[in-house]
Amino acid sequence: MIRPPLTFRPGEVAVFRGTRAFSSFNWARENMRIIAGPFKGHLWSPDVSPQARPILSLLDRDHVRKAYLIAPSQSTKTTIAHAFFFSQLAKRRDNWGIGVADQNAAGKVVEGKLHPYFKSSPALRGMLATGDALTKYDIRLDGDAWISAMWAGSDSRMRSDSYPYLHIDEEDVYLDKSAAATMEERADAYVALGMSKIIHTCRPQGNEDQSVIWNAATTQAQAWCMYEMRCPVCHTYQVMEHRNIVAADGSREPGRIRVEKLGRYRCVSCGALWSNSGRNLAARAGRMVAVRGDMDEATVLAFHLRSWESTLVCLSEVLARWFEAQGNPMAMQRWDNNECAQPYRFISVESDEDKLAQRIDPELDTGVVPGWALCLTLAADMQKDHFYWSVCAHGLAPERYHIVDYGRVQTWDELDAVIYRSRYRTVDGREFGIWRAALDTGGTKHEDEDVSRPMQAYKWLLAQRPGVVYGTKGMSRTSPGIFVKTTPIDTLPNGHKLTNPYVLHLLDPDAFKRQVFWRLSDGGEEEPLTFHARTDRDYLRQVASERLEKGKDGVERWKRFRANHYLDCLVGHEALAHWQWKPSLAQLAQAQQQAARAEEARHAAQPVRQDNPYTGGMRLFGTE
Repeated sequence: MIRPPLTFRPGEVAVFRGTRAFSSFNWARENMRIIAGPFKGHLWSPDVSPQARPILSLLDRDHVRKAYLIAPSQSTKTTIAHAFFFSQLAKRRDNWGIGVADQNAAGKVVEGKLHPYFKSSPALRGMLATGDALTKYDIRLDGDAWISAMWAGSDSRMRSDSYPYLHIDEEDVYLDKSAAATMEERADAYVALGMSKIIHTCRPQGNEDQSVIWNAATTQAQAWCMYEMRCPVCHTYQVMEHRNIVAADGSREPGRIRVEKLGRYRCVSCGALWSNSGRNLAARAGRMVAVRGDMDEATVLAFHLRSWESTLVCLSEVLARWFEAQGNPMAMQRWDNNECAQPYRFISVESDEDKLAQRIDPELDTGVVPGWALCLTLAADMQKDHFYWSVCAHGLAPERYHIVDYGRVQTWDELDAVIYRSRYRTVDGREFGIWRAALDTGGTKHEDEDVSRPMQAYKWLLAQRPGVVYGTKGMSRTSPGIFVKTTPIDTLPNGHKLTNPYVLHLLDPDAFKRQVFWRLSDGGEEEPLTFHARTDRDYLRQVASERLEKGKDGVERWKRFRANHYLDCLVGHEALAHWQWKPSLAQLAQAQQQAARAEEARHAAQPVRQDNPYTGGMRLFGTE
């Protein structure tokens, strides 16, 4: 009896067929076409995403089973995943599952993205089964293989089929936080055979407790990979960090940085400033490295990319958004999630007098102005029958503060004298007066509104010469990115109408307190705040009088546990020199420097003394 020859089913043939020998990167470059944007219809270019080559090369390795691609939106992370799985289908036809947040997203991915890829590429079209292969949630391939969308909340979709190829996209937005793990189970049958490839692509959302992909990647990845750029000038490799993104002229004003395209990256080795084009050259000459673990041996990899590392992102926009986020917790969360592609980390802000004592400069006695100072500001905190005040020296490039003097006075006349008659000097004899002063107009009320402290404050402010002393008040309602704004006051607290409205400056005290404590801790080296040599414990205790805490409801609040008058004065100093207070210190300094250079060009042999036109004859810079 002659037995029939051994035959295999189509699925078995597909499993045991050897894979073709070509790289995913080369396949994508030769066959994958852009489906949207100005380059629609063109072949995918590796120059757009230099990080794609090393990522795809590592994914091609047989022993790599899973990868986490953590990156911001619009950073080509999903395109890289699609390129890899398309190339896998070209090597061996099999099922590919794509996990998304909901049914609507599933339709957008399959119909909106995958259908156009198949229609635009002859290589992909050749993979389709005969007949109606393209449907809303599935794509039928030859060899009885499928591309199918799964979505969180649908057990029938998440549990119905097995997939050796699995792509889980934006899992941090899934309402069911366990859905990604459920989707991963679809590859279990292939894991033991060494035939599974799983890629997670996501931009982290929320904080460290909320980000599913961040927690999964940090616990499962055996190597954490980042991209090193190579400086076009000195050829030094380096991972770009946002602290080295600077403005070409040192500006801290987001509007100017954005409009004038001032954003640059400073090479950590040679100090060269990379423009966007320089950054792109550095990226194209870059390399992927493991900052933790062994990239060559790992079976599970994590790739972490940030927005400023993408050739599609403008450095000026990144820097502008950084300055806009300072002091605003909601904006900082967006910065961490959208720019850094990492969870937002809440930092409990607090300090004590012992830590603050480390910020005392023993070389600068009371009243001595640092040599780097451009101007002095005075901030006063009004109490029921007295005032606390402090004088601060300000410098730029880098921005730094030094408390030159502080004290307490009883009367309005004494406050007048401190503001207008105080004189301070540097070691080499340059003399400074007060450039700009602020008085907090808040206070208690009395039965007679005419003698309330706010009423007294407004009467006193209305009698001041313009351009030196300003009234301030904390905002009752803050807005993201707004730290200082003005509002006209045409009616006094007693109901009296003003002929000419008084312009009051409203401040975001939460944002400025965060900035103060940052200068006293993590920012102490970059943009420090220091105190004069005779600073006493009472002053330091008042500065260390509040702590930022997160409540059970997740809301961050300041908790005060002692008198905080000198801390309020520091808030005033921050506001007086802030870029949103117009004209800003940076604007005036730049204008005066330009005027000085022009004058020096005309009178090279003569020393120049420049008056600040904004302060009625007072000098922004110290005089001889």
